Amino acid sequence: MTFGALRRRLSVISSSLSERGRRLVTGNGGGAFLRRGARPTLASLPEFKRSKLSGDEFRGDAVFCLNQCLVKGRLSECTYQSWLGFKIKAVKSGEPPWLIEARRLLGTKEISGPKHNPRIMGWASKLGISYQTDETPWCGLFVAHCMSLVSDRLPINPLGSRQWAKYGRRLDKGVPGSILVFWRGSPRGWKGHVGFYVSESAGHYHVLGGNQSNAVTTAKLSKRRLLDIRWPESYRVKGERVLAQREGAVSINEA
Repeated sequence: MTFGALRRRLSVISSSLSERGRRLVTGNGGGAFLRRGARPTLASLPEFKRSKLSGDEFRGDAVFCLNQCLVKGRLSECTYQSWLGFKIKAVKSGEPPWLIEARRLLGTKEISGPKHNPRIMGWASKLGISYQTDETPWCGLFVAHCMSLVSDRLPINPLGSRQWAKYGRRLDKGVPGSILVFWRGSPRGWKGHVGFYVSESAGHYHVLGGNQSNAVTTAKLSKRRLLDIRWPESYRVKGERVLAQREGAVSINEA
């Protein structure tokens, strides 16, 4: 992709952003991302060419990158390199970038008592979500953080796990990275759980999610509890079901 083509593609993306976002894309206020000779964009452009990004994948990740501009007011070297790293890892592994981010966060735990895990609290701050303590169920917050890597609008209340049944599009089967929405307590109640599909066995999904035993883990959940399977509209569906056996107890209450 030439630099001119890159600029034209991001200009199209900018039409869906706020006025401030459009100024960032076109170079009026933080537009170092696009100006010829600016760093780090041109220095990394060969990596974009080698990674062979498809249009829809690039679009989603570019919007994530620009969203970071909106939060910080500029595109930092750290933000850019993080975004580029996710994309290249995704191309190499075949997994969507949000699942790569979820795997990176495995082991993240909430802190009991008056102190709270700054990483978990930081997700809410970055997304502009009112969130006071990491002892409040945060499976939806974890998914929201990971899905901020694509351009789809988050649910109105991303902390509500069942709200994710309204996100993106529905899938008929789970594939790596698809969003699984479960009921908790009662199918007709309001409580639920949400996480990412990793694999499955005959009666269970293996779910990478937050607030599972108060941490980011991979847990076994009964398929009978499934309410919906979702996927972002802006990202091409890819991957197949992964059949695997997993040891350990079945999770019945992720609160």
